[in-house]
Amino acid sequence: MGLSRGLALARSFSQVKSVKLKYACDIDDYRAATCADDVEKIAGYRPQTISNFRQIIDDPDVDILVCAAPNHWHAPATIMACNAGKHVYVEKPCSHNPWEGETMVQAARKHHRCVQMGSQRRSSEAFISAIQKLHEGVIGRVYAAKSWYSSLRPSMGRG
Repeated sequence: MGLSRGLALARSFSQVKSVKLKYACDIDDYRAATCADDVEKIAGYRPQTISNFRQIIDDPDVDILVCAAPNHWHAPATIMACNAGKHVYVEKPCSHNPWEGETMVQAARKHHRCVQMGSQRRSSEAFISAIQKLHEGVIGRVYAAKSWYSSLRPSMGRG
């Protein structure tokens, strides 16, 4: 669900022999078709292209929802999927606020579902090594840090 970041996820998942991607879901038909083409090249089968993620939620043959849709869909889609008996991999941020996050946890617990939020940088060897060196004092005491976000997406316009 959501094939901007989701396209990279679909390419990765389609390399795993024990995984079958049943759907390529995006409201943009071109993105869904591109994803289906890529999966077919990698895995040798073509997932069905759809635009409404509720079809995934309603399909009893689907075990997991991968949610890489725009951020405002992360919590609702995760909750809906858990309520339908699906496990969920959801991209960050999982929610906009604590209430949404707590509701996601409640849904996962109530239905005994596994929900994982993407946090790749926390498990990357490079970042683990850097934090270890920081804790060991290799660069000395840290007094300040700066962070920034650079979106590569074009402007949505005004208004």
